[in-house]
Amino acid sequence: MSWDATTNAVVPVTGQPMPVGAVVRGGGGYYRADDLDRWLGSEAATMAARCADNAYGEIAVVNNYDTGIALGSG
Repeated sequence: MSWDATTNAVVPVTGQPMPVGAVVRGGGGYYRADDLDRWLGSEAATMAARCADNAYGEIAVVNNYDTGIALGSG
């Protein structure tokens, strides 16, 4: 995946760009941002914690394969 700053969209390896605010579908789960330290290191955990804007301190983590996330409907 990559980020397209011109359109503010995530561009997956396969599929069409997913702009900020779009409905997406994918497999994965929710994890506490500070739990990511042991999987991804302290730098990734610190960045993830900045995104956790809920009472549980959790972020969504999606499966890491080419079709693990795509535009959804809803």
